[in-house]
Amino acid sequence: MSYQELFEKLDAGAWVLTANSRMARFLIKSYLDLKRSELKVCLSPRVLSLREFCLKNFPPLDLDPVKILTSFEACLIFKKIIIKNTHDYALGLIQPESTAKSAYAAYESLLEACLDLKDLSVETLGDLVNTPETGSFLSWADEFEKICAEKNFITEQGFFKKISDGEGVGERAEIVLAGFDRVSPRLNLIIKNWEKESKKINFFKFKSRAQKYKLGLKDRAHEFKFLAELAKDF
Repeated sequence: MSYQELFEKLDAGAWVLTANSRMARFLIKSYLDLKRSELKVCLSPRVLSLREFCLKNFPPLDLDPVKILTSFEACLIFKKIIIKNTHDYALGLIQPESTAKSAYAAYESLLEACLDLKDLSVETLGDLVNTPETGSFLSWADEFEKICAEKNFITEQGFFKKISDGEGVGERAEIVLAGFDRVSPRLNLIIKNWEKESKKINFFKFKSRAQKYKLGLKDRAHEFKFLAELAKDF
């Protein structure tokens, strides 16, 4: 699918959902720049990040208000758990802040793969489940989930889990997913859920605008000089 075809779908009322907000801003600007060059007045295109689209179409997730944790907030909770469960003499060794980021990333990857803590058993991990690292992670993640359940917190992947487990979105327009290099098991469930409503789902991949040039340089010294001057621009 070309950019022109993508913009034609936007003109026809499709939603374009991007992998992140930066991609959404790029597409909106590109679309509006094209329309202005054609001297056309147009409404802002229906382009959002997948997260923003889901937040817009699935409030609230439950009868009770739910807070979706930012990555910073989730890491802060993990950090407090790690400090609380680690002896003082070992805190300098494990570096709570960086360990919390790794634990949070592992937890989100677990949910993104449509797994949960119960799936990390001897049957699935074998001897790995008996390592100190895995044991610590399972302990921290279990306490993290208890805190989230008590406070009615969820992470971003927990939010997507609720969407994939629930009813589909009421929006009937075609949806184009843009900038997704891979389709995770969680996103695949969401797509299948939307397709049950006879919703058309398409994909768009951003094309690199980089160009290759072949230069003939006199000798190795000129080559090094050229590379040094080129590096100044980056």
